[in-house]
Amino acid sequence: MVPLLAQLLVDPYDAVRSRAALALRTILGDDNLEYDFLVPEANRESVQADILRKWEAQALVRKGDERSELLLKPNGQLDQERFDRLLRWRDNREVFLSE
Repeated sequence: MVPLLAQLLVDPYDAVRSRAALALRTILGDDNLEYDFLVPEANRESVQADILRKWEAQALVRKGDERSELLLKPNGQLDQERFDRLLRWRDNREVFLSE
């Protein structure tokens, strides 16, 4: 879940980024997560990279818990190839909702 939410921190939509940050704060138990969903993308990418580094550092805890439905390899790390393939299938067309 953490890698998916980290990817959403650089999502094109502000609302998606905001909700992803809130969910990450809850999952990680980090109310001090320094993330502003409105800052330039480069700043958001640095927070994303930091979160992924911390998550990868915990891979030994997950080792042996292969969960293909969660895109985890047997060593507990993210199956980046499958993750990237699924991400490429995403439809990023702009959506306009008239209220």
